[in-house]
Amino acid sequence: DMPRKLIIIVFITAIILFPILWKMYWLSGFLLLAILLLWLWNSKLPFLRYARTNPWLSLSVYLFAAVLLAVWVRIFLFEVYTIPSGSMENTLLPGDRVLVFKLAYGPALPRSPFDIPWFNVLFLVSDKAKQRFQEDWWTFRRLKGLATPGHNEVMVFRSPHNRHEFLIKRSAGHPGDTLKIINNQVWLNGLNKDLAIASMLKNNDYLWVNEFMNSDSAANTNPVFPYSEFYHWSIGNFGPLIIPRKGMTIPLNDSLVALYSNTIKDVEGIDLMAVSQKAVNPSTDTFKEYYTFQNDYYFLLGDNRNASYDSRYFGFIPEQNIVGRAVLVLFNFRDGNFNKKRWLRKIR
Repeated sequence: DMPRKLIIIVFITAIILFPILWKMYWLSGFLLLAILLLWLWNSKLPFLRYARTNPWLSLSVYLFAAVLLAVWVRIFLFEVYTIPSGSMENTLLPGDRVLVFKLAYGPALPRSPFDIPWFNVLFLVSDKAKQRFQEDWWTFRRLKGLATPGHNEVMVFRSPHNRHEFLIKRSAGHPGDTLKIINNQVWLNGLNKDLAIASMLKNNDYLWVNEFMNSDSAANTNPVFPYSEFYHWSIGNFGPLIIPRKGMTIPLNDSLVALYSNTIKDVEGIDLMAVSQKAVNPSTDTFKEYYTFQNDYYFLLGDNRNASYDSRYFGFIPEQNIVGRAVLVLFNFRDGNFNKKRWLRKIR
């Protein structure tokens, strides 16, 4: 009847238009495509009518659609990780299954076939493809999300040393911030940031995801960033330093080249060496007195400050490495046991 059809039309229109409020046109496009495919499947076209009535064909279509939907959800909406270490003590526990919301900051599109869940198996069996396992096959692109990363949020990001390993830390410093650690206390832009974190975690009984890189054993054994004679920093007394932001220009003196050159080389592809208070690009033998950053970066720390392998060791994390925001502990399973107190716990 007409009222029922009108309600359905209004409902479908609302679903498609809702993401547009956040300018997430890509999501509206996906929803529209899904509705059109569903309408097409239920249409009266002869070959589709035959497929619906044939048990094997219909089962194959439903299974394929379910796999595609699951892959789409993992790439664009949510992913689940398992926590292995104590670097986020007071927030996450070992064995926690953590839900990561990719829509929070906008999902990053896959940069290689190995980033596509389940379908990556087709490439893992190819020796030729595996030779490019650590490479980006496609240009980085992030789709529009609900918001930009906020201070103190718990994030999942790609390891700077292995693009297929992931870490989970708290965002301590954002692009353009000045960060300093004094006696294990984080100061950001002149304010004691640890006081805000302590207040936020006061009533939090979370502690510690097997897909995460269990690299916190490297804490207290690896050299502290930036591995230079110009900076005699420790994990408890670190900085000050300015976290690079896109468009920020720095003079290329010896000390700043020592601080930023690894980041500039690894992420932005420019090889700088300090030479007589200037910097030379060895590939072109051209001198530069200033450098302008092309990307935004973040400084991430573990809540368990004394046993965390974080930005104090590996330096700045580019925005393109951020996967999403950790929002929920689904459950905890460790050593064959479920921790009943850890079901559906919000991560602060």
